[in-house]
Amino acid sequence: MPDLVHDKHGTAETCDDLRMDRIWCMRYCPCRAKCIERHAWNMQKLKTNNGKIDSWVVHKQHEPYLAVFRNASVSYNSEVYNNEVVFDSRGRCPRAGSFPRAWPDIARDRHYKKIFVTDYTWRGPYHDLADMTTRLTPYIDALLEDPTIMIHTTADLTGTEYENNPYDIHPPGVRLKTIMDMFGINHLRLITGDVHGDLIIVPEIHCLPNEWLFEVYASRLSRMIHGYLVENGYSADLPFGEGTILVIKRSGTRRINNHNELIAAITKEFRGKRLEVYDDVYKLPPNKIWGLFYSADVVVAPHGAGLTNMLAVRRGTVVYEFLQPHQSVWDPADMNLCYRDLAIAVSADYYADFPKVFHQLSKRFDVKKMEWEEHPTAMTVDVLTTIKRLKTIMKDRGIL
Repeated sequence: MPDLVHDKHGTAETCDDLRMDRIWCMRYCPCRAKCIERHAWNMQKLKTNNGKIDSWVVHKQHEPYLAVFRNASVSYNSEVYNNEVVFDSRGRCPRAGSFPRAWPDIARDRHYKKIFVTDYTWRGPYHDLADMTTRLTPYIDALLEDPTIMIHTTADLTGTEYENNPYDIHPPGVRLKTIMDMFGINHLRLITGDVHGDLIIVPEIHCLPNEWLFEVYASRLSRMIHGYLVENGYSADLPFGEGTILVIKRSGTRRINNHNELIAAITKEFRGKRLEVYDDVYKLPPNKIWGLFYSADVVVAPHGAGLTNMLAVRRGTVVYEFLQPHQSVWDPADMNLCYRDLAIAVSADYYADFPKVFHQLSKRFDVKKMEWEEHPTAMTVDVLTTIKRLKTIMKDRGIL
């Protein structure tokens, strides 16, 4: 338990699992003591780096490894263990979380001959594609060739939910099962929870999208998606200038409040271009979403998981993202630039912009005020400036 602190009103610290609201001092952290620690770290970095926070890409340091174990078990979070060794496949990833409880009695009752381990930390559209599916790409031929290899992945529930009832069979998410079927892997090969195998195969994972290994995996998955789309009727050589302008509409957090105004301005300014809107209220299957991205010359979107489908764009597609900081101040050190890194991997032409206004709808802890405040989860964009910039970009790229 971290050291507890008190705010200026004398209210004692409480930890995240006891709070009803999310804490947003960095990305996620369990208590305001961690927020204060993070703030101190940022201030020190600013001081030593002349007002800048470090930003870097993790470069290649070794060839990807493949760990193989015999007669071993796999935990819910993909740790491999037997009487001789415990191997944490997520060990070098700061997002990995705590080491979970292992259930060897359950594992022994769920025995398989061969298990390929490719778990990921969080659930959702981004992680289904960018974390799990990308890691299959170097081994896809072997997985297709041998249908007896089961694939251990993340269940569609949190670790706490799993530990409350580990004896049940907890399936992976519907979207992930659909993606596997699309690439020829029967989704019934996906397994979760504590299992045991004669042979356990664990590839090296990437942790963050700024790693060289992610770029390798993502570029391979992009080619696989293109191949799938072409096999299912999409043009293999759609020229730039004949594609669409695709605008992503988020309905929850990080939504654009003046979305309709933006759509009207794009329609008016770019009359010769076909406009498509992907509204996340309507749950399209992955192949339909990929088709929208593949057919686009330009993608305009607020920061969010929908941009993971950038894996389907053609080389040189313009991606225009509205960023939002993790804090309510405009601090570039707190921007999540994962989609910039994804754009690099798929050779998209990436641009980022700030909204005109950040709207605050959920809690975060302000270190200077020592109190909770609202976290920005919606935005209003500057429509005129956006149109002007898009026009310049599209002319420069030869799309207009």
